[in-house]
Amino acid sequence: MRKNPLNPYQPVALQSAVIRDDHAQQVSFRLTASLLRHAESRYLLHWHSSRLLIGSLAMIAASCIAFTWALFRGAGVFTVTLVAMMTAATLIYLALVHHAKLRIRGLQRSHGLVPGAVCSVNLDDSQLHLTSPSGNFRWPGKSLRVYRTRKGMLLCPAPLLFIFVPNINDSSGEAYDQLQGRLKAM
Repeated sequence: MRKNPLNPYQPVALQSAVIRDDHAQQVSFRLTASLLRHAESRYLLHWHSSRLLIGSLAMIAASCIAFTWALFRGAGVFTVTLVAMMTAATLIYLALVHHAKLRIRGLQRSHGLVPGAVCSVNLDDSQLHLTSPSGNFRWPGKSLRVYRTRKGMLLCPAPLLFIFVPNINDSSGEAYDQLQGRLKAM
């Protein structure tokens, strides 16, 4: 009896050449309102940090002066001053970022990055590709800024525009990890 040279228990030999599949490297995701709010707040902290820092320091200084003044005027005046300073701090913070938020949201809408949109991102050697309900967009990879958050990656290809790629997405974990690795290598 002649033996069969093929062993069914032997592992399959892997090919040395890797076939490039653009769909395997593409990360698809669905945007939600909560993800966009998270990404917008992180974007504002990164891109308007000096404006927010100066505004915060000015609010702290004004609060210290107001509280010192109110401390010697009595409990009622101190309470009113406390509420007034908290209200003023909220209004000042909103004023610092209001115009930027309007411009950011307008650019997000024009690129199809709205709640409920299904988008995909791909990075080749020199460009970032975004496919959204509004079409296909491309940006040079060297102008791309990347920030990591606890919920995903914030990709900033142009001023006042961000693409948020969540950790939990419609693609495989391998595709997300490949995207992260390629962004680090750039």
